[in-house]
Amino acid sequence: MRTNHFCALALIASSLSCAAKGTEPPAPLQPTGKWVVDYAADQCILSRDYGTQARPLTLVFEKVPLTSSVGLNVIEGSRRADMNSGKGRIDPAGDDPKPANFLAYTVAKGDLRMISSGVDRSVVRNAARDGQIAIDLPGEVDEVFAVPNLAAAFAALDDCALDLGRSWGIPIEQQKLVASPPAPSEPLNKVFSPDDYPAVAQRADEMGRIKVRVAVDANGKPTSCTLSRASGSKSLDEATCRILMKRTQYVPARDAQGHPLASYFVTTVAWLLEG
Repeated sequence: MRTNHFCALALIASSLSCAAKGTEPPAPLQPTGKWVVDYAADQCILSRDYGTQARPLTLVFEKVPLTSSVGLNVIEGSRRADMNSGKGRIDPAGDDPKPANFLAYTVAKGDLRMISSGVDRSVVRNAARDGQIAIDLPGEVDEVFAVPNLAAAFAALDDCALDLGRSWGIPIEQQKLVASPPAPSEPLNKVFSPDDYPAVAQRADEMGRIKVRVAVDANGKPTSCTLSRASGSKSLDEATCRILMKRTQYVPARDAQGHPLASYFVTTVAWLLEG
């Protein structure tokens, strides 16, 4: 029997301290390519290669409008077929230890393994300051990446996110008013459950990651749900928005003075089958 999994990838992580006393930290892995910003319909992506064509290894930051968190992914060549999740660490040099949740799976096409986590914006600032970031996600990746020119590259990513928000119909000046984005009143892993997996999707062995944006009014009520990136499964897409609209309430967005604002909650939902 296959096991149903739901994962809400609103993963926030921070840093952990470096090597134990008496040990030399590993030399940072140097990039083999330049920073590249890609504009997509659902998010902006900043990536840099650290591997080769024969052994791919890419560091990826993801940013969506009206969010304070940053997606952090490592993509590497792999023929593994398993799914893995857990806690590790993402560690700019010299910062205090904090955990990082992650989810890892292999993309069906291309023999590439996606290891997805997330960081607070302060982690990016510290990595840019220190010129490196250490990523230790057990069973997946344990590497120190050199990140030269990250500050300038991330500024370009921020500009991309503002442009993307404008394409969604949100003026840039309105986006800049949001000091804190809306947040669910309870964690999404308590909103969704394995029993929510649509039977038709299970029978068809359908899985997928869905990026959605939920319009939230100034009272914290969801008013609409839009797919920014569909999964390819109609039943999974419909179940995602149906559950978010029916079961969630939100702490509304606020401006710098603490006044509530209408805004958007953006997240990724992963529907996975294992076994």
